[in-house]
Amino acid sequence: MDLVLPQVKDVMSSPMWVIGEEETVGKALARMRKHNIRRLPVVSGTVKGDGEPGEGANLVGIITLDEARNAAGDAGEDSTEGVHTAMSSPVHTVKAGDLLDRAVTLMHVHKIAALPVTSYGKLGGMITESDVFRWLAGTLDFEGQASWQ
Repeated sequence: MDLVLPQVKDVMSSPMWVIGEEETVGKALARMRKHNIRRLPVVSGTVKGDGEPGEGANLVGIITLDEARNAAGDAGEDSTEGVHTAMSSPVHTVKAGDLLDRAVTLMHVHKIAALPVTSYGKLGGMITESDVFRWLAGTLDFEGQASWQ
């Protein structure tokens, strides 16, 4: 069997949810809970609706669930701590057209579990370890029969 690597856009999760750099850690926690996600890209510029990147949204950081919980402390979703105080920056990214091995290598080398995905300079999705495992499991599963079954 020859393994053909897909492009990142074929494996990534989309839509993508973001948080504005001037928003609170409490709001970030609430958004992560609502969308059942563990990290949010932090953007300057417009955030529309319930956390979709708007026009001119520029990536400035990323905040994980653990970072948000630590910053919020006992206040939790009521925290008024600014996201910018808890986020990590700079952020490693991949392009939608990159092959999957680039994303996997970046995650491995930098010991991170997810990468924002850009397409023509705009945020378009997120690729996570779970996305990679889902793709790998689908690739290795021949007609519903794994090798150990």
